[in-house]
Amino acid sequence: GARLVKMPYIFDSDIWAFMFDGALVLSLCSALSRRADVDAAVKETGPTVKAILAMFYFGAGFWKFNTSFISARTSCGSVFTASLLAQMWPQAWGEPSDFVARLAVGIGPWMTIGGECAAGVVLAMPGKVWRLMGLACVLMLHLGISYTPFPNGIANFSYTSATRYYFLLPEATCEALAELMSAPRTLQDLTTRAAYAVAIAMAWHFGKAAGVQHMGAVYFSALAALYARAAWLEARRQIPALEPPAIGAAGRVVLAVCGFWAFG
Repeated sequence: GARLVKMPYIFDSDIWAFMFDGALVLSLCSALSRRADVDAAVKETGPTVKAILAMFYFGAGFWKFNTSFISARTSCGSVFTASLLAQMWPQAWGEPSDFVARLAVGIGPWMTIGGECAAGVVLAMPGKVWRLMGLACVLMLHLGISYTPFPNGIANFSYTSATRYYFLLPEATCEALAELMSAPRTLQDLTTRAAYAVAIAMAWHFGKAAGVQHMGAVYFSALAALYARAAWLEARRQIPALEPPAIGAAGRVVLAVCGFWAFG
């Protein structure tokens, strides 16, 4: 509702979130019309969200194939990689060489295009392995986006996008969250919680580079750690989870709208 009121003065990430939320709402309405439960609606939403993610990420990379973005003089991709280089380069090594600096600036546009298009293609592929690889691709992509120093970083975009990755691994994510919220009983439980704590502490420390979007970097990192654990649980699952259902009529309507927005 808030996004509708603010339209058209909203960010691209808000449009993404609006499309994902629309897919969920339509799936819930479809489930209610069939007197199905909420779990069924969530499972039906998963394939639609996965397809939307594939279109949006591939579209984001596809539309960057233009002279303005590819040129290091005008590309925001070069700004991102140069900013990350300046942030992450160890001070003990002295100033980055001219070669390293030019390399970072030069590969920035192509790294951005390649990362976004690759994420879209991988997410479009069927099967659990591709789904896990797609999740890994988008998490790595947004990790760089989140920790790009202020004012060039957009950690809040990463956080907003990551909240919808739940639909890629709904059962495993619930399992990972339940594991995190339960009392530790074994050494493995303690180790897992310690890893979460270290991830959050590091996010709090290094996320300060994001400036006013500091908490966006922390929130994204918390979700990324949860999804990493969920992916591990899904990969090791002895009994395979049920395959997601086919995309229904409501999902196809959402995909048509998203496809037009992404490529129209």
